[in-house]
Amino acid sequence: MSKTKPRHGKSATKDRRAEAASKSALGKPAAATPAAPRPVGQRLFDMPFSSQVPSPVRPDLGLASLVARAGHNAGYDIDLTLLDAADHRLIRTGLLLAHRVLDGRGEWYLGAPDWVPLLPKELIIPMGQGELPDDLAELIRPFRRGAPLSPVAALRCERREFALRNGGGQTVALLRDDKVTVRRNGLTTARYREVMLTPVGPGLDAAQAEWLGQCLGAAGGTEIERFPRLVRRLGAPATGPSDLPSPATLTDGTFGQFLTQLLGAGVRDLIGGDLALTAGAPGATDRLIASAGILRSRLEGLRPVLGTDWVDDVVEDLDWLVAPVTAPLVAGSAASSRWPGATPDSDDRAALGGPGTYVEPSAPPAEPDGYRARMRSLRYLSLLERLVAAARAPKTGADATQPAAEGVEALYAVATARFARAADRLAVGGTAQTWATAWSAAQDLSRSAVIRALVDREQTAKDLERLGPAFALLERAYLADREAAGTLEGIDELTPAAAFEAGRMFERDQVTSRTVRSEFVTRWPKTRRKLG
Repeated sequence: MSKTKPRHGKSATKDRRAEAASKSALGKPAAATPAAPRPVGQRLFDMPFSSQVPSPVRPDLGLASLVARAGHNAGYDIDLTLLDAADHRLIRTGLLLAHRVLDGRGEWYLGAPDWVPLLPKELIIPMGQGELPDDLAELIRPFRRGAPLSPVAALRCERREFALRNGGGQTVALLRDDKVTVRRNGLTTARYREVMLTPVGPGLDAAQAEWLGQCLGAAGGTEIERFPRLVRRLGAPATGPSDLPSPATLTDGTFGQFLTQLLGAGVRDLIGGDLALTAGAPGATDRLIASAGILRSRLEGLRPVLGTDWVDDVVEDLDWLVAPVTAPLVAGSAASSRWPGATPDSDDRAALGGPGTYVEPSAPPAEPDGYRARMRSLRYLSLLERLVAAARAPKTGADATQPAAEGVEALYAVATARFARAADRLAVGGTAQTWATAWSAAQDLSRSAVIRALVDREQTAKDLERLGPAFALLERAYLADREAAGTLEGIDELTPAAAFEAGRMFERDQVTSRTVRSEFVTRWPKTRRKLG
């Protein structure tokens, strides 16, 4: 990450002023971090943009004066340009990337409250060159996936702050008034106004609070529990579904929605491992490998639905991604994945709240090597893009509109029936190919069970417990047949002694195969009855 230095004098005063402004932004908290409690008695109002609020001064109620705040709490205007791909993939996934100007000073801003602790809630970098800094480009890489960035919206926020004082000159409440104009493609598409009333010091009594509510209501204000997130103010396509959905109850909805959730969550976990590596988090490599392994097993279980060729290609890339490397992964880095410096209650609206605190990770990550080098490759980004595309619109080989549980059960039933038919045809003297086919069907059933366990874990565990011994015998028979076939390869080219030894090994393999086959054939009828 870029090194940042504290600033002093006039610039530092501006930072403190804007930092205080950003710290009071409220909205949906980050999923991984509890929201800071709202100050007692704080009230939020959605106001008409151009309405005139009656004077709240009422000396008879102890509200003697209303004064504009000064110093680092003074009002300001801030211009912000949101950058994203044409399909708004960053915003829809919970990231806000922007360039903003405050007091003539340009800054790059990244807000990612939904991805804490893998990403900072807020990261601000002074603007140098016009190009996106490498620091930010690295963080958004798996979300951007190579898509070109361009301005998608321009926002101007006019913030004014006032102090409401009693007869003794004590401040009893703060009034913040934000007017925001949204422009897209050169046209004003939205204007909104948010007013926040916060009791401080002695606070407000019931009569004072009621009077202030009446003043704001008379100007057309509507008291609300929470301000809408900035993406809601932007409208479509920013409000579209995320490419990387958070985990949800998989059985609620259709089979098509089940596939979307499953694939989307798999990509989300994979990117989580990527970000952990980038941050130098302890155990990041294990997390990446585990995420890739889980996604791989689920894709294998969905072969009949997603298509064998597509699954083969993706599985090949997943295997490449986590294949062992000889270079050190994150040399000497024990950096925490939690980012310091962000305010506990910040959200995507904080982009309009001033510069906040310049932050950097507690230790810089090592230079790219090993797994991290693969994360920067076009092959990896292409893998993510294919998975996201499949999650957005899965090409199912089944009825995507049927209930999720029914679709999964149908998939499992087909695999069970195929295995049962293959096992029914087995005999001790059967061909190696017949036994290999049964073993392949057993593997397919095991893969299908991975998917079925997501909707009925208990019954799936019982089924696998019953089938476990049969699967083990089939594997032993398959391996013995394969060893026997391998022993005879090239036997004509061996010396007599070597050929004699190979013949003995072949006989041992044949004995093992017959013994295991006999045991399977003896046990299978009982196991078959338990399958129903």
